[in-house]
Amino acid sequence: MSSEKHDTQHHNQNQNQRKAAKDVKEGKEAAKNKASHAAHDAHDAVDKAHEEIKKHIDNAEGILLPYWDKLVEIVSAVASRTTSVTKATASTVVTKTSYATSRVFHELQNPVVAFNALLGAASITTVLNGYANRRRFLKGKSDQDIALIVSGVGLFVAADAYVSYFNYKRFDKKY
Repeated sequence: MSSEKHDTQHHNQNQNQRKAAKDVKEGKEAAKNKASHAAHDAHDAVDKAHEEIKKHIDNAEGILLPYWDKLVEIVSAVASRTTSVTKATASTVVTKTSYATSRVFHELQNPVVAFNALLGAASITTVLNGYANRRRFLKGKSDQDIALIVSGVGLFVAADAYVSYFNYKRFDKKY
């Protein structure tokens, strides 16, 4: 009997599984149909809303058209003005840059100016390198030491300016 009971249970399980599979299949079909109907209804609603919006736009278009034309006119004027200002600015920048470049090249032909340019670049590089690598190389110095360093730098700059002033004309190609 236990074998018959086992066969009956197995048979009932198979029937339950088939029924569950059938229910799942029917549920899928029902969900698919509902989704299809919902999509169709949504599409219809979108079409109705589109037609309604189009009616409102057509009504408002007559009211907004003069403002739209004025806006287009203003935007065109601003674009035109911006273009002309940009062209004028670019032309001015190119002209002034060209003049400045030729002036710099002319002045660098004078040995006094070239020497001062190199001296200035070397000084700036040294100071920046000192701050980058030593983190404030005046830190820990006494007030007297700082005053002496600043005085020495000031004296050096004054001496360089004095010598440059008197030698500039001697090497300048204009004179």
